[in-house]
Amino acid sequence: MVRPKLRRHSRRSIVEALERAARKYGADITLEEFVRETGVSCGTVYRYFSGWPELRLEAELPRNVKSKMRYSDNALLEDPHKVAHLAGHVPTLDDYRTYGHAAVSTLQRRFGPEWMFVQGRYERWVEWKRDGRV
Repeated sequence: MVRPKLRRHSRRSIVEALERAARKYGADITLEEFVRETGVSCGTVYRYFSGWPELRLEAELPRNVKSKMRYSDNALLEDPHKVAHLAGHVPTLDDYRTYGHAAVSTLQRRFGPEWMFVQGRYERWVEWKRDGRV
């Protein structure tokens, strides 16, 4: 008999773990410090969130002040949004490589190492934009 895998975490439990760790390390806590303090793996973070910036946003922490980003998340996500309008659907990697302007590696560094993370973050951004949260 095969046992179903039990999930140790949920989005909420990970956000709460970050909030606790941030009280100890401060608001500029890094992903490495978070993993070391909580035992939540990077893979788990990327399973539940499109990346570290999204988890920080959910925990209402300021953008990591150590990073020097030239473009905001909104500015970066406007580009796949334009591609989505051209393609008529959430852009695939091929769609984006054909019509997008920002480097794919820039989007993946910001939102996650695989294109599916970029797509997931884009889809949430579209919802937030529709709801007036961005």
